[in-house]
Amino acid sequence: MTCAAVAQSVEHSTENARVAGSNPACGTTRHILLFALLCLSISLCAQELRLRPFDRVRVTSTGSRALSFEATLGSDTGLLLPQGRTLFLGTATLEDAADLIRRALGGASEGIGITFLGNRSGEATFRGAVNHAGSIGMPAPRSLADILKIAEPTEFADLNGIIVIAAEGNVFRVDSEVQPKFSIRGGDQILVPQLSQANEVLILGGVAKPGSFKFMPGETLEKLVDRAGGITGHGVPTELTLVRGSDLVKEAAWTEAGKKTILKRGDIVRIPLVENGRYITVLGYVKTPGLVPFKAGMTLMEALEAAGGTTVGAGLGQVEVRKVFGGLGGNKKFDVSTLRKRSARDPQLQAADVVFVPAFVFSQTGIKSGFRPVVPPRGAR
Repeated sequence: MTCAAVAQSVEHSTENARVAGSNPACGTTRHILLFALLCLSISLCAQELRLRPFDRVRVTSTGSRALSFEATLGSDTGLLLPQGRTLFLGTATLEDAADLIRRALGGASEGIGITFLGNRSGEATFRGAVNHAGSIGMPAPRSLADILKIAEPTEFADLNGIIVIAAEGNVFRVDSEVQPKFSIRGGDQILVPQLSQANEVLILGGVAKPGSFKFMPGETLEKLVDRAGGITGHGVPTELTLVRGSDLVKEAAWTEAGKKTILKRGDIVRIPLVENGRYITVLGYVKTPGLVPFKAGMTLMEALEAAGGTTVGAGLGQVEVRKVFGGLGGNKKFDVSTLRKRSARDPQLQAADVVFVPAFVFSQTGIKSGFRPVVPPRGAR
């Protein structure tokens, strides 16, 4: 139930009580009912209100007058307590703020309460890059997310830099994706600015579909790579970089943690391509087919090891080395089941060679005489 609904219930109850006022027994009931509804109204309104920087509040205590005071929160929502200590309230509700104060004051915190002294009446207006500019009555605070649902921002709205001009003159710049519950009150003005850059992210280099993609709020680095068709065999994910503005985002990397990096509008992802002469391509029945960084003197067995080794079903006796550049004897096949790494028989590879591990094939032995034995049907005697 909202504050407005509770207020309406109070009005209806008052009218009912007025009609029944001629009955003395109803008088006591009326006062009890009104008091209970009023307490409920205050409680619900307190739950809806979230504190903001520069809010004016009153702290009261039934235990000590020294703990009753009025104060204005700082730009960081800091509240200066009587003992000289600063308590940061963040975007807490009044109920949560009272609890934080009680904890901070410890044993001297009997009957602590907090009241918002700002204006909670009037209308909130919204304009800018929205489909429905206008205003709305605000008998109780609402969240920024609620207001944006009504205003319906356009595709070109900058939701990370919304400007809120409070009734008392303070100006806030709010990222609606980070602070969707930012409290909006009567008298506030909400300005939704246009984007200062294209609503896109770029991914370049070693992906199947490099180019521009529409920015998706909350999208991770890994999901963008998936949208771009994944990393190709010539991409080097270990050298991935993410540029934001003029800065390099250090936490963005092709690791389990780095893949979860949340992208922002205008980000540029670069995945370098391996150049010819710097890699060996290993394909077929290996654990991690693709590109293997080439090192001078690398052998066939070392290349297979770098690709994770062969898998079940590999034709170890027919592993082929294909020469991409220079020929040098053409393609050759090797029985790697008889080779030891870096032995005299383990052939050295050259940059850009392709190693192919085929599937194992059962060979059929032929009978030169042409004689074929006759196998009797099953069950024949």
